[in-house]
Amino acid sequence: MTSKEHVPSAKDISTQIKEKRRQARKKLVKRIVMSIVSLVLLVITSYGLFILDQSQVLRIQHILISQVRISDEQNVWDNLPFQQYDRIWTNLPLWTEIEVVDEAIESISFSINNRNVIVVVHEYKPLALTSTHILLSNGVYYPQTSANKANLGYLPHIEGFEESELSVKLANALLGLEDFVLNLMANIKQNPLSYDEAMMIVTLDNGMSIHSDLRSLYLLNQLPLFIDLINENNNCLYLDSVTSTARAAPCP
Repeated sequence: MTSKEHVPSAKDISTQIKEKRRQARKKLVKRIVMSIVSLVLLVITSYGLFILDQSQVLRIQHILISQVRISDEQNVWDNLPFQQYDRIWTNLPLWTEIEVVDEAIESISFSINNRNVIVVVHEYKPLALTSTHILLSNGVYYPQTSANKANLGYLPHIEGFEESELSVKLANALLGLEDFVLNLMANIKQNPLSYDEAMMIVTLDNGMSIHSDLRSLYLLNQLPLFIDLINENNNCLYLDSVTSTARAAPCP
């Protein structure tokens, strides 16, 4: 004889339905509780972040601008993308740049230290002066002001080289000189000749005259070696970039 399959009774079916409904209610209650807990945590976290954001902990306390000697410091202040008490996390160096709007400034960088922002201005090097302007290493004649005159130190005076192309070439040539040579130079006078409009006469503090072109000016770095060439009869020095030497001759 073969046994018949078990056929659930109506009572068994009813019990199973009740159990499924109970499990469904249990899951629903669990989901509701978890949702409420998550919402409460979200509200608490959001409120905490809001309070933290409004506090001074994440705010810029002080801004310090350093190494401004030639350029206009007020221009730097006016173009800062942040101000005191702004949020630090929205103005991190990783994604924040400071616009350069001054011809004397090459670049501007900043760092954040203990809620203080330190802005460092990188200026072009001052090389020489006219009566009203400063020749910078980018070839630009930048206006002298009462604020930057005190920071110039001793620089040679320029006569001529007013064209922008010549000023750039002169700046490149002067940039190749050692600082001690620039300090010895009193005057740079353009002395155009038919074959070279950029010929110049450089006068040193001791009165020595040096005739050079832009290509030969770097030889002044060897000035201590050329001093012995000068005497009463040969009181001018002529630089020659072709032979990388200097010769002494009577001044014209």
